[in-house]
Amino acid sequence: VWASAAPGVVSVVARKSAEQLVPQSLFFAPAPLPDENGLVTVSSGTGFLISSDGMMVTNRHVVGDEQAQYSAVLADGTELPIQVLGRDPLNDIALLKIDGKDLPYLEFADSDQVQVGEAVLAIGNALGEYSNTSTAGIISAKGRQLSASGPGFGSEALVDLLQTDAAINPGNSGGPLLDLQGKVLGMNTAVDTSAAGIGFAIPANEISAVVQSYKETGRI
Repeated sequence: VWASAAPGVVSVVARKSAEQLVPQSLFFAPAPLPDENGLVTVSSGTGFLISSDGMMVTNRHVVGDEQAQYSAVLADGTELPIQVLGRDPLNDIALLKIDGKDLPYLEFADSDQVQVGEAVLAIGNALGEYSNTSTAGIISAKGRQLSASGPGFGSEALVDLLQTDAAINPGNSGGPLLDLQGKVLGMNTAVDTSAAGIGFAIPANEISAVVQSYKETGRI
């Protein structure tokens, strides 16, 4: 599964100019040095390609900063700029585009058919440092709802989520939760930080509906 799916998973990197960063207190670690373009990496997440011409999806909170510049790091190390096509106002989904052709991509499974106890694989840019990290587990429950919160995006209500015990870490947000055929059952979006092995994913059918909405209307 990993060998066929991993090439379609990308790391999503957010950068801002040094002038845009909030000054750091002397009691905190110094800000990272800017690159040759004067940009500083401020966050990292995961996304996955859904078409050979570079359409991809991630969590809205991964690309929530409209002042940041986003780029995709492919499995082979190639880095390409990202265009944010749309951010779903109701769900933690964003639709992105990179320029390319004949790119490896992932297909959606019918998430309505998933069964509790079914084996799954999560792939993502764990901790923003370990790209294409894979973890295995099962579907623990269906139809979960929760209020999720985190730095930079406040809180939001998420419903009809898949619950999994596959390890999901910071940086995994926006990565795929795969069945054993390598198809996307969901997109990893949140964890319960007070517990071990309780992660949540947005079902594939909800994501594909957002994609179809964009294709039909040009917006989410």
